[in-house]
Amino acid sequence: MGQYEADKELIPQIEEGYYQAGTLGGGNHFIELQQDDEGMCGIMLHSGSRHFGNIVGQYFNKIAHGLNDKWFSQVPNEWDLPFLPVDTDEGKRYLAWMQLCMDFAYENRAIMLGKIKDIFAKHIEKHTGIVPVFSGEINCHHNYAALENHFGKNVWVHRKGAIRSGEGEMGIIPGSYGFIQLHSPRQRQSRQLHVLVTRRRQSLLAYKGYGHFFSGIRNGRPEEAERSPCKE
Repeated sequence: MGQYEADKELIPQIEEGYYQAGTLGGGNHFIELQQDDEGMCGIMLHSGSRHFGNIVGQYFNKIAHGLNDKWFSQVPNEWDLPFLPVDTDEGKRYLAWMQLCMDFAYENRAIMLGKIKDIFAKHIEKHTGIVPVFSGEINCHHNYAALENHFGKNVWVHRKGAIRSGEGEMGIIPGSYGFIQLHSPRQRQSRQLHVLVTRRRQSLLAYKGYGHFFSGIRNGRPEEAERSPCKE
């Protein structure tokens, strides 16, 4: 807790987070059952750090605005893009809180998906006699900042409505509820990005604190389930 005590206004949000864990939220957050052309079923969940992440973002945005005014920043105020140098005390504190929000968002999605899988399996087995086999889980963020090495340099990458598609990483690119959903059917190879497009209209996402969880489910007759590959 020591690294968070400088921002006492935010401490109550940690306690509030215990009561928000496992909740979906509003807006364009959704839980969706999907089926591809080969009859494979999947669960897609869109949620993130909830109210916790929003409050943390607003808090440090206000601090950054004040410091930028003091530094005579040339970034226009109407853009609402104040910055915090990562080597300052304020920047380090923000990164610590951002990571806490990301950890909360990851756990939040994991809790929900666990409950959804239990409910799904219960009803599928009850009505069909099939025991679903879950595999290919992906839990990823798409609004965050990370220190990465690109073109021989260590740089901070801010992803806003975007996921990392590094070599060997699985990814998801969902739209809003009822719109297009994309996810990579296999691990990305060098200079390649594979995606599966479902037949829905395209939508764009741009809001902090979001993240996604996808789980592939083997579907079909019992004798087919064991040999049918999961389509992530």
